[in-house]
Amino acid sequence: MMIFKGTKERSPWVCPVLTRLGFSVLAMGLMFQGCGIPTSGPQVPTTDWSLGIPLADEKTTIEEVVEGRGDFLFLDPSDKSMSLSITQAIDDTFAIGDRLKISLPDMDFETPMAEIRTAGQKLPDFNFPMSKLLGQDQFDQLAALGTVPLAPATEIDQIAEVSLADTDELVVRNGGIEVTITNGLPVPLELELFLYDRDNGDRVVTAMTGLPDQIAPNSQESGIFDLSDKTISGNLAIAIEGTTVETENVEIVGDPELIIESVVQSFIVERAVAKVEPLALSDNRKIPFPDDRIVIQSAEIDRGGMVLKVTNQIP
Repeated sequence: MMIFKGTKERSPWVCPVLTRLGFSVLAMGLMFQGCGIPTSGPQVPTTDWSLGIPLADEKTTIEEVVEGRGDFLFLDPSDKSMSLSITQAIDDTFAIGDRLKISLPDMDFETPMAEIRTAGQKLPDFNFPMSKLLGQDQFDQLAALGTVPLAPATEIDQIAEVSLADTDELVVRNGGIEVTITNGLPVPLELELFLYDRDNGDRVVTAMTGLPDQIAPNSQESGIFDLSDKTISGNLAIAIEGTTVETENVEIVGDPELIIESVVQSFIVERAVAKVEPLALSDNRKIPFPDDRIVIQSAEIDRGGMVLKVTNQIP
């Protein structure tokens, strides 16, 4: 604000921008001269006064500041506050320095194994000639006839020893022994087959299922010894019990055979004192970072390591 005194002298602060003000002061001075007030002699009372004129009267709002600058200034309409926005594009990777160090927590976990299996195996075939099943003397008498008018029924009681390779004891969860019987005799057979455990007092482990009541001459039938939930040793035996069926006009050529073929399936076992197939171990674990404020999608390890202690509880 400019201050002027009411005297004759022109204010030395008069400037071109105040032309009208200067003119008024000059006119006032001229008016004083026209009155003819003497400059010497008695003095009349004088009065001092001040005139204040504002040089500027400007008002600027935040809205006006933000207007036209929306690419980096933001006005919150709720409280009229102004914010500064900065956007910086970065690459897919961003270096944060080489001092990032994280201590991972200790973590224990167990990894289940795959099912324990024993390898399947083919057992040797067991051949029982007719002469052995009927007895050599009876067979010779019938064979001498060529065609037997009436072949009598004859009991069959045979044992086939079975040894499972690399096996001392098994607790079987699932599996069995498949048996195929080929009746090469010229008479029908009625048979039952039982599985004995030699190392456990010839205990009957199970009977074979799946066989028909009769096996026709020159035919083949199959059955199975189901060993699920059974405990067995590796020293077994198959007992063949039954009879031939009385038949008319039987032609005997050579010494026909009864053939027993056996295949041991791959057992799934709960416990095994035996040679087992290789076990597959697989696991996938996530180790949490100690601070969830650090989110790392991938990192290149510069120093440090991870110690894994594996405890093998497989006997």
